[in-house]
Formats: sequence, C-alpha cells, structure tokens
Amino acid sequence: MNKEMVSARLVDLLTSRLGMDKALLNSENFDLMLTGDVFMFGDIDMAYLFCEVEKAFSIRIPREMLDDYGFSTLNKIADIVLKLHD
Repeated sequence: MNKEMVSARLVDLLTSRLGMDKALLNSENFDLMLTGDVFMFGDIDMAYLFCEVEKAFSIRIPREMLDDYGFSTLNKIADIVLKLHD
C-alpha cells in the first residue's frame, strides 16, 4: 500500500460515509487542518472519522500517534495508516 492508495481510500471514506463534497478533497487541501475553515470538522466529526479510519484500514491507532496533532490533516492520517501497515 502506498500513500496514493491510502489517500484515494480516504477520499472514498469521506464522501461515502461522511457525505463530503469530493471537490474539497483535492490534493491541495490534504495539508489543511480538518477543523479549519475549509473542512470545518467538529469534535464529533473527528471522533467519527477516527473510528471510520480504524475500521476501513483494520488498524488501531495508538494514543502517541495523536500527539502533536497527528490526526489533524488528511496527509497526517495517511502517514499514520502507512506506518501501521508496515
């Protein structure tokens, strides 16, 4: 699995499970904070996304990977998934 595959799967997850507009999910936005002005995720959205990512990729994300905003952008989430799939 590579980063492009993980990113594509994240886009599918966000559009199918969270109903996000696919137009927002372009590569330029993958480094933007999910809680910022573009995505506007709230705390419940983040918790739901966390659970959906664990389920979709069959992983358990350890607490220490959440330090320093480790789950704050789509690129950071993709990096976590890749690290746990090594």
